[in-house]
Amino acid sequence: MIGGYRTTAWVRTAARLNLPDPLAYGRRTAEEPAASTGVRPDRLLQFLRALDSKARNLSTT
Repeated sequence: MIGGYRTTAWVRTAARLNLPDPLAYGRRTAEEPAASTGVRPDRLLQFLRALDSKARNLSTT
């Protein structure tokens, strides 16, 4: 139950930061989308890694 809430919160945060647009053009460094969103690059990288990990877990279940 808590995992579902966390996943929803992560997706909502990604949408609020408008992350799909800068990431849609392929691989980027964390600094590029961070500059357009106003988020610290290290925190954005941490957030994107969490999203990636969750997506990989969802795709294997």
